[in-house]
Amino acid sequence: MARHQLSLNIVDGCNPNNFTIIDTSNYINAPLSCPTLGITMPGAGGPIYYVDPTQTPGSQYYPLPDVLQVDCSPCPPCPAGTFQPYIGKPKFNYTIDNIFLKIQNSGETLSSLSDGLWIISYCVAPCDKLGVEYYYLRITSALNQYASLLCKLRLSNCLPSQETLNMIDQLHVIKMYLDSAKARVEVCHAPNEGVALYEYALKLMANWEKTCCSTC
Repeated sequence: MARHQLSLNIVDGCNPNNFTIIDTSNYINAPLSCPTLGITMPGAGGPIYYVDPTQTPGSQYYPLPDVLQVDCSPCPPCPAGTFQPYIGKPKFNYTIDNIFLKIQNSGETLSSLSDGLWIISYCVAPCDKLGVEYYYLRITSALNQYASLLCKLRLSNCLPSQETLNMIDQLHVIKMYLDSAKARVEVCHAPNEGVALYEYALKLMANWEKTCCSTC
């Protein structure tokens, strides 16, 4: 029997204030019940859910923007009610920032999102059978810091000194650790190992800046 095939695309960028979640699911031509997006931020005790716009204000459940709902029962915590059917068209495309996450209010100057391990989940009823979950290692601030270290190198259009070559080699190692950390989390599904590699890369960058920049 045909059923929805759920998938999300999490899009990185260089902006420390946001990232993007794109719905890339393949929906069958049938109404969806209770589409629910869950976002767990680094260090949080659990996810924030975005689900039914009729939820009580101030609860852990926030409206899923621009998504028309159907009666969510018997899929708690969605309340019973009468809604227009949603068949996955148009698919959602959300910019995740501190306003979306209810950390800041609209109109305020956005602050940066945390680097680290995020968990993104999405399901439709019945959620115990139709759901996906992604580990997402956000390293945007770390990559921006890495780029700033590259800017501190005094390079010209000729071969650098051996000392500068050594510094470049160290930067390559740092980038390898950042890339490996992301791969361990998102491809190998080993979040603890990936976070450990990420934290070690931060230590390497701090040490590089402290010991090498006097000669940059």
